[in-house]
Amino acid sequence: MFAKRAEREFDRLARSDRSLGKRLATAIERIAADPDSGELLTGDFKGYRKRRVGDYRIIYRVEHARLIIYIIAVDHRSDVYR
Repeated sequence: MFAKRAEREFDRLARSDRSLGKRLATAIERIAADPDSGELLTGDFKGYRKRRVGDYRIIYRVEHARLIIYIIAVDHRSDVYR
C-alpha cells in the first residue's frame, strides 16, 4: 500500500528513469516477500524501515497484525527524510 506522496514519487522516478523504476519495483517486491529485511530507522522515523536502492530510499512500515506494508516515501536519500 502506497501513501499518495510515495506513489507520486515512485511514478515520477519511474517515468524519468526506466532503469531506476525497475530497480525500485524489484526492491518493493523484495519488501513484500520479506518485510522485516529492511534496516530499522530511529528518531522521527522510529518504527519505520528503509530499503536502499542506489542513492534512493524506500521508507516503509510493516503492520503485522493486518499483514500490510505501508510505503510512505520513495525519493533520493538527500530528500526522503524531509
